[in-house]
Amino acid sequence: MLDANLKSQLNTYLQNIVRPIEITVATDTSAERQAKSQELLTLATEISSLSEHITLQEAISQDRTPA
Repeated sequence: MLDANLKSQLNTYLQNIVRPIEITVATDTSAERQAKSQELLTLATEISSLSEHITLQEAISQDRTPA
């Protein structure tokens, strides 16, 4: 999802993180929202893999998803 150039730039900024950060992604498994939920989860996974200080939490929600 993120190209190599953007990952490199983002990685530069993420090296400055000194305290833990948690990204929470609310997904929806319904047919009309599943594709966008998966896209958002993929993006969050890529970002969290760039720093050991970032953890990813997935929440299943029916309100205002994906978020």
